[in-house]
Amino acid sequence: MDICNSMKRSGIQPNVQSYNSVLEALATKNEIPFSLKLLGEMIQNNVAPDVFTANLIIRMHAPFGDFLGAMAIYEMLDSFGLKPNSETFTSLVAVAACSMPHCCISPPPLSSNCALGLIPFLFPFLFPFLFS
Repeated sequence: MDICNSMKRSGIQPNVQSYNSVLEALATKNEIPFSLKLLGEMIQNNVAPDVFTANLIIRMHAPFGDFLGAMAIYEMLDSFGLKPNSETFTSLVAVAACSMPHCCISPPPLSSNCALGLIPFLFPFLFPFLFS
């Protein structure tokens, strides 16, 4: 977040790509609280997040199995006029997989047996509107 503050002090207004770059760095450290703070700063500075922003933050919830937190970000998409993409749903499935206690402690790669085994099982329950 210091980078964005340094940009502002230099007279450069951070844009969504600037914020996303900082969020990517935070994602490598699983810094959800800082990410949510940065998201709030983006919105406060009239920089609308894009679907890439949301996907980054959703994926950050996987190591903690925080499906409700991930869904809160997913539900935010509509308020910004954003449409989820395939990465959004893939990320939600990964978070859901990690919320299962027997499954994983760290986020599974989607090629793992854990995630692949759960995807067909979870999809109708997580996204019933796709099957109606």
